[in-house]
Amino acid sequence: MLTRQKIESIYTDRYAGIYDALYLEPWLNKHRWNIRKISEIISQYPEQGILWLDACCGQAWHFSQFPNRISKIGVDISLPQLRLAKKKNPDAFFLQSDILKVPFKSNVFYLVTCFWGAYCYLDSIKNIGAFLDNAVSWTKENGTLYMEVLLPTMLESFNDSSFAHTTNFRVVPESDNYHTWSYTDCGGKHIMTSPPLEFFTSRLQPFFSIVNAEYDNGFMIHLIASNKRGLGSVRQRKGRQ
Repeated sequence: MLTRQKIESIYTDRYAGIYDALYLEPWLNKHRWNIRKISEIISQYPEQGILWLDACCGQAWHFSQFPNRISKIGVDISLPQLRLAKKKNPDAFFLQSDILKVPFKSNVFYLVTCFWGAYCYLDSIKNIGAFLDNAVSWTKENGTLYMEVLLPTMLESFNDSSFAHTTNFRVVPESDNYHTWSYTDCGGKHIMTSPPLEFFTSRLQPFFSIVNAEYDNGFMIHLIASNKRGLGSVRQRKGRQ
């Protein structure tokens, strides 16, 4: 299970200080994709009253691209990451918490996001499913859930990617089919879990009329689920309390 001790052993103040060089600067195409998709989502809603939750927000780079526009709440378990997030986003509110335990009410946020495949730290399919169920419940009836998904089928080719060549990161399978995998950087060894795409879509389709999975020509799948009117045929949402 995701624990504060586990994350703090990797995400130290030193690691947070070089995070941009590790994950922002070598990955510009992915970030451009993020900004375009977030802009498209936000444009569907009136800016007045929009509430955006970024789960596992890290330093909240995505928030910083939309300053002083909408209300933003970031959640992360790493205090060093949150310290920098607060400096970069004085207009946002941040909460240090395990995302499996954060006590948000249902049907609150117009936009819920989780980037970088951060759910992979949750150690098990069961925990990832619990987070996904929470994320669905937190999303308003006409809201949008946007996740970046790392698939086992793509991790096999990660070591040949331009990002891997730039950063010298290498993915190592820890189980058959890359469902559990690891990589090591200057922060230490990251042990990750990656369910297949069907795990996500099967859980989202009963609740959202539109579930789109788009490949960014890198190694991320951008999974966007919405019930916003005008985006397609409406499927009945089930299980919402």
